[in-house]
Amino acid sequence: MRVFLQKADATETSSDAEKNEFLAAYDEMHIWAPDEVLETLGKLIDSQREWSKRIKKAESKKEQIPTEEVIEYQKTFRDLHSKCLEKIRHECGFKETDFEYRYISF
Repeated sequence: MRVFLQKADATETSSDAEKNEFLAAYDEMHIWAPDEVLETLGKLIDSQREWSKRIKKAESKKEQIPTEEVIEYQKTFRDLHSKCLEKIRHECGFKETDFEYRYISF
């Protein structure tokens, strides 16, 4: 899941090794994870795809994405990311968790 955790304006991209690890885990999830987990992960991926399109559109027009829009996307992304991790934890047996994923920036 860490492959998703980049700043909206990140200049670094995931390494090939990280991408391959993600793709292997993604494939394995589609074999073993229940539909509820996959649906939540799908929403996360769809959100990131839309944001990527938004960034490319802004870059092609040499525009800056408004700060408010970046903040809103980051909130939406974090909510979906946390929900995905929560669903995975529930499937691992932590049904009554008060889980809260804390985001850290360096």
